Amino acid sequence: MTRLRSTTRQALRILAPCIFLLLLGAQGVLAQSSSCCVLPDNGSGTVDMAPLCPSGYVGAMHITSGFSGTASIDISGALIVGSSSEGPGGTLGGTVSSFSGNLEMTMDGTGDLAGFHRFITLPVTGTMSSAPRTPGDAVQDFDTELNSLEGELFGDPDFCTLHLTAGLDFILPGAGHTTLTRIGSPGTDFQVDSFFDIGYQIDWQGCPGSILDGQGGTSGETQNFKTCESPVPAAGMSWGAMKAKYDN
Repeated sequence: MTRLRSTTRQALRILAPCIFLLLLGAQGVLAQSSSCCVLPDNGSGTVDMAPLCPSGYVGAMHITSGFSGTASIDISGALIVGSSSEGPGGTLGGTVSSFSGNLEMTMDGTGDLAGFHRFITLPVTGTMSSAPRTPGDAVQDFDTELNSLEGELFGDPDFCTLHLTAGLDFILPGAGHTTLTRIGSPGTDFQVDSFFDIGYQIDWQGCPGSILDGQGGTSGETQNFKTCESPVPAAGMSWGAMKAKYDN
């Protein structure tokens, strides 16, 4: 048994460098995956706002009022900007951006609506303001505000009315912040970390023949929407620590 343990330790000593290199590779993969919104330099040393992040601004929403029983609808939302135009102005003394896109909503019912499941794409338009930033800086850290966001659904079998409003222009919260971090030499891409605390209002009415028939109301709250979930750092182990582990 003692000889077997000694042979096992010797094999692990031989394999340990390979294991260590594999762990380093895994850490690299985790580090890359944390860059969940990376956008190109727009040619002037910064990124156009509103950012065209592929996964959008992600957050939760809820419809909690207007039901005849004990029910609600939980929404996993993604605000995906499809096009934007930025120019001087806005409420923060820097720039103002007009944008259009989609609010992609995965809806799941609770309570009396358990089993209700829908994926709805709501076309939206909006405006946002950005505080001054210095193009060319490797890190550009500035406040942003969601001034307006609005969208309405037509022709849906469950919602005869689904109207969303959000942002400061509708006397709802819209404060936010953005950090652009260049991930290489000048001219290379930026990682975009951005969020808004979005105050929204949803006005809705169920359609005849739907499970929502005869129900409707107004719901609203404030939720955090952000471009990236916080990455989980990879746990590291030095070569010395790994070697000592198998030398005992």
